[in-house]
Amino acid sequence: MAFTLGTLFDLRRAGHKGIELSAVCPDGIWTPMLEDKLEDPDAAGSFSGHLLTPTEVAVAVGKLTERPRPILILPRWRGPLLRTFDLFPRLGLRLLPTVMWDARRRQRHYKRKIESGLWPK
Repeated sequence: MAFTLGTLFDLRRAGHKGIELSAVCPDGIWTPMLEDKLEDPDAAGSFSGHLLTPTEVAVAVGKLTERPRPILILPRWRGPLLRTFDLFPRLGLRLLPTVMWDARRRQRHYKRKIESGLWPK
């Protein structure tokens, strides 16, 4: 994000208004790379949010051509949540065990969805 925002600032300062830049910050994206992590307890953090499909991310990125914005966070609710943890790091540390408990629960949930054929491969 810092590179994107810094470069955009430099472009605007130099008078270039026709160039748009966007930092895309999605939650986890379901790819084959995650499939072999369904039983890895050390990878549970990758399942802490809402796993997006590549198509969902592509659709959102495509909309940037119509309405450019410097930062795109997917899903949108994740941005304010992360900003809250940035402002109150002690709160984030206190909630970490709960977040990781939920991440492991979600990891098991995705494993069941894959095994039952309800989630795309």
